[in-house]
Amino acid sequence: MNRRNTDELIHDFVVETRDELPERVYGAVRHEIDHSPQRIVLGPWRTPFMNNASRYALPAFVVALIAVLAIASLNVFGFKSSPLPGASQSPSPTHPAVATPVSLDVTNRGDRLAAGTYSVKIPSSTNFTFSVPDGWTFDDLGSGRIALYRTTTKVDRWDNYLLIDSVKSVYADPCKLTAGATSVDQSVAAITEALTHQAHFTASAPTAAQLPGATGQTFTIDINDDAAAASGPCTGVEVSLWRDWSDFNAPSGSNHQRLWVLDTGHGNPVAIEVMGYPWTSAAEQEAAENVVTSMKFE
Repeated sequence: MNRRNTDELIHDFVVETRDELPERVYGAVRHEIDHSPQRIVLGPWRTPFMNNASRYALPAFVVALIAVLAIASLNVFGFKSSPLPGASQSPSPTHPAVATPVSLDVTNRGDRLAAGTYSVKIPSSTNFTFSVPDGWTFDDLGSGRIALYRTTTKVDRWDNYLLIDSVKSVYADPCKLTAGATSVDQSVAAITEALTHQAHFTASAPTAAQLPGATGQTFTIDINDDAAAASGPCTGVEVSLWRDWSDFNAPSGSNHQRLWVLDTGHGNPVAIEVMGYPWTSAAEQEAAENVVTSMKFE
């Protein structure tokens, strides 16, 4: 069987499927015929129409042709095979690692913080993390008091002041500290009740507050206009809402402040105070309060 007859046979075999196969199919079949091993047959007989090589090449040719057509049909006619079991799939997208909070302690007092997340440990009380934008300064006051302040418009005054502290006793008159402070029960309800009923200050109705790892109440306190007037009882004097367990007077020399009283599940409740001043904008005050809502307690 010569090369021309082979091509004609291939063409006749697939004529009902396609008018013409790609040249690569012809080439694959020719290659298979030329390289298929031929079985040796013993015997004296002869076929009248073909020699032994052609006689045994035809079955091999047909098998090869069927295999080539099956493979070609997957691509030529648009069919695609399914992936084999266990075949490797596209790798799952990886998520960026979460940055570990930067730990702060007394050695960082006075450090200006870059935008990021930080962690602080209050001895015998709680550990917590918080996030700040750029512009805040860390101030560890010792004995479990933590403060943050922000100065952006003028370097010699605070635009916001944030204090985290304990509450041992509360002043009935925050503008008359000589009268002393009254001890309060160490519960969120008792501390909130005392802080929202002080002379010269008006408090909003407390609402429930919940942060990761802490629950409690939040409210605002504003100094009355007559008390803040030039001749008012709160002008030119030290103002403090409470004393903590180290007998430190919590500074409260601002016109507006939001407070949180929280139970963290570790001993006494924690009080958080965010102070704003007459020059503090509403947006700046909100940004400062967002530092508190970013806190997570452990």
